[in-house]
Amino acid sequence: MPGAPSARVSLRIIAVLVAADLALRQVAGLTPLSPIGTLGTFLVRNQTLEWVGVTQKRFAWALAFGMALLIAILTNAGVHGTGVQLIGLALISLLWLKSVVGFCVGCFIYSRLIRADLIHPQEAPACGGNSCEIAAPAADDQARVAGAVRRGAG
Repeated sequence: MPGAPSARVSLRIIAVLVAADLALRQVAGLTPLSPIGTLGTFLVRNQTLEWVGVTQKRFAWALAFGMALLIAILTNAGVHGTGVQLIGLALISLLWLKSVVGFCVGCFIYSRLIRADLIHPQEAPACGGNSCEIAAPAADDQARVAGAVRRGAG
């Protein structure tokens, strides 16, 4: 198949770059260290933004990072089978759902983990379109949640 070795080298490089970008998001947020995040921020600079909480976004980025890192490791180890392609397709599908449909699967999973009482975030998540809206907190948590909402509004 002509061009296949070149495509494999390109996939190796792209997988490493995407994994590195997602790792930088975990450390520093969407900007200024994430090249893809910086480009995205530049492209939407004239749009009205819908602010969301960083906690569930970092969770979603961690899921994407895990998938991208797995692809990078496998392709650089010489594995190019159907499994790697399926992981890539799953990652692209999750990114498509977020960017086109506006549904963040990572945020959805994060909210389900909270509802199942498996994780206990410091602040209430604020997802786009209230897609991860959590039931009202107990009375003793009202002040903490109100403070988190006020800080996010500013």
